[in-house]
Amino acid sequence: MNENVEKQNRLEQVRPIVQRWLIYLARILFFALGIAALNGVSFLFTGGFSARAYSDRMFTVGILTTMVGVFVFITIAGTRRNMGLPTIARNPEDARRIMEHSQELREKAEKRYDAGSQVWAVGIACMALSILFFFVLSILGY
Repeated sequence: MNENVEKQNRLEQVRPIVQRWLIYLARILFFALGIAALNGVSFLFTGGFSARAYSDRMFTVGILTTMVGVFVFITIAGTRRNMGLPTIARNPEDARRIMEHSQELREKAEKRYDAGSQVWAVGIACMALSILFFFVLSILGY
């Protein structure tokens, strides 16, 4: 009986984590598909649509997006801004302010790092989509 309860508790603990990951991956895929659509629309202006041209352009956009994501991530990591609080507690008041706002600071830092990692992941998704689109469009005869 206890094993069933432990299994249910594990499922209850894992479910929110899986849901957050699925939302994260869905957001990345949404942006990557948006970039793919814009990439496809660009052929209306330039012409010369083929499976190889679309895949090449999509892969190039993926590389550029990945580079921007890495740049954003490194830039955010390098700024090390203290967000208005002292980095070293020199007196009890500084220590109290740091401790009172530690959760808020952690949430702000996570959001900043998450922005860079999401842009990077969108670039990787664009590169993967370029390969997928090449095979699908080649099969369809484009």
